[in-house]
Amino acid sequence: MVLLKYSNIYFLLRKTVLYAALYQEPLISLYINILTMSDERPKCHFCHAEPCAVNYWRNGKVHYRRLCEPCTRKNRKVATPVPLWFKSGYRKKPICEKCGFKARLKEQLVVMHLDGKKMNVDRTNLKTVCLNCQVEVKKSMLPWQPADVLPDF
Repeated sequence: MVLLKYSNIYFLLRKTVLYAALYQEPLISLYINILTMSDERPKCHFCHAEPCAVNYWRNGKVHYRRLCEPCTRKNRKVATPVPLWFKSGYRKKPICEKCGFKARLKEQLVVMHLDGKKMNVDRTNLKTVCLNCQVEVKKSMLPWQPADVLPDF
């Protein structure tokens, strides 16, 4: 066995696989020592028992999925969190508050924060705008920020 350091994570590799692992990066992720990483990995959001599966690597940082491998294979779904603006009692209006567009579908409108702070869910800070106005707001460099998306119930 050989101890190899890669992106601040230690891997235990056998000598026969060492050369293949050095030249093919996806093989390295298969040989992660689960015992050393189990305390760093978040737990599965569904079963709360297994560590979450690795989703991808970017700039030396590991990004994890929300579910573990067994829950992913069983197609278990995790409930989407309800946005703070919805919990505070704000509801999307049927028209755009910037241009007056009347939407046929609720997906044509989004909720935006005027001050750019998503934690500020005061009714005076929230506006319902259409998708066209959302693009205009982004281009005009206003501090407005789009709110979290409301899940389908």
